[in-house]
Amino acid sequence: MDIFEIDANEVLAEEEIAFDMFKDSKFAVNSLAHAVVEVAHPEVRKVLLRKLNDAIDQHYQLLDILTRKEWYQPYLAPGQQIIQDMQMTNL
Repeated sequence: MDIFEIDANEVLAEEEIAFDMFKDSKFAVNSLAHAVVEVAHPEVRKVLLRKLNDAIDQHYQLLDILTRKEWYQPYLAPGQQIIQDMQMTNL
């Protein structure tokens, strides 16, 4: 195999890594949002808000990548999502 050829297993690995990062990104946004509303100190709140905004920006960057590669299709109707998931499991 040529060094520039992409193996199907490598593509799947990229997709798995991207979804893992997406899941972790959601967790970070949720955790930071929870911390912002719980903290009492105004300076700490400012720092956490900056971190939350950064995490949201990064999350949307990941979402854009996943959508562009058609690994994630957030615009499908729920019924279409179920059909697509069922088709993917039959591969």
